[in-house]
Amino acid sequence: MDKQDVIAEIYKLTGIGLDKDDPAFLLVELNRLMLDSRADEVIIRLDQSIDKLNQERANHLNELVSTSNEVLARYIGHAREIKKTLEEFKLKPQEAKPSPTVIPTKEPNNALTWMIPASLSIGLLLGAALTFIAIKL
Repeated sequence: MDKQDVIAEIYKLTGIGLDKDDPAFLLVELNRLMLDSRADEVIIRLDQSIDKLNQERANHLNELVSTSNEVLARYIGHAREIKKTLEEFKLKPQEAKPSPTVIPTKEPNNALTWMIPASLSIGLLLGAALTFIAIKL
């Protein structure tokens, strides 16, 4: 909106006529200059924040790629071991090395292995007996 449009709009709204050299326009221009200055500062700070966020995103992405590559390398290593074992088993079944298996071991025979289930069973029986007595009364 140029000055003539502003003058016409103010006259239409208030009935007060302004000249294009009126001091009110000086205040408007001063305000515009101040706003432009502040807007430039905000834009600079916003650009700095965006650059910082982009750098952090790139760092996180690099960490993710690095971790993914490590996991993938371990997976490929395990797959190669499995493939090698399968190939050995196909070629020489009697000579193939069996994979170590976990053999369950017996728990030591101590007092806790039978006392805990026994005390729980006695508690259940006593509870059932007390419930039966309470129902009959």
